[in-house]
Parts: sequence; C-alpha cells; structure tokens
Amino acid sequence: MTTIPLLLTLASLAAGPPAPPANVPACPSGEDQPDVAALMKRTEQLLDGKSSAATISMQIKTPSWSRKLKLQIWPTGKQYALIRIVEGGPREVGMMTLKRDDQLWNYLPPSARCGRWSARS
Repeated sequence: MTTIPLLLTLASLAAGPPAPPANVPACPSGEDQPDVAALMKRTEQLLDGKSSAATISMQIKTPSWSRKLKLQIWPTGKQYALIRIVEGGPREVGMMTLKRDDQLWNYLPPSARCGRWSARS
C-alpha cells in the first residue's frame, strides 16, 4: 500500500516550496548576472532562524591518516551554539563546544573538565 505516501508526496510537490518570510527579499537568481551580495544576504536571512538543529559529518584527511566525525549542532541566532561529537574516535565522542557571545566553552569527557576560551585580548 504505497499509493497514499506517493499521493502525499505528489501533492506536496504540486503545492511548491513554502513561501519565504515577508522580510526576505525576492530571489535575484532569475537575472542574467545576479547580485551575488544580495543572493548571499538572502541565503543568510533564510538560514538564520531563531533556532535550528543539524547533524553533519566531517572527514579529516592527512597523508598518513583519516578520521570521520559526526556532529550534532544546535545554533540559536549568531550568538549561541552547542556542538557535540556523537561519532568518531574514542577520545572525541562526547566532546562538546558551547559558543556564548564571544566566549567558547569546551567540555572534554575523558578528563571530565570544562575549559573557557575568550576572544578578548
């Protein structure tokens, strides 16, 4: 019985993408030479919500080794973000970084320590 999910998918595709918020300007990409700065600003406005969540994978390669990490990220605006390593090497799993204004806080589970890094000189 896959017809109902298929119909729902087709109906959502027919409805088109959701409209952007009212404060976001129209997409300039229909022009022959779009204003790149305006396009980047529009993209940032669409991505900068009050809060969001993401899971990303990062692969680090050097000539002698490689490692793959999986991170969960919870940003709130541009001032706050929490990043947690959920998959990777045994030393990295569980590490967390909290961004709070211009401060960075790191939690290292192997040593059960928290450290603060400040951007102030």
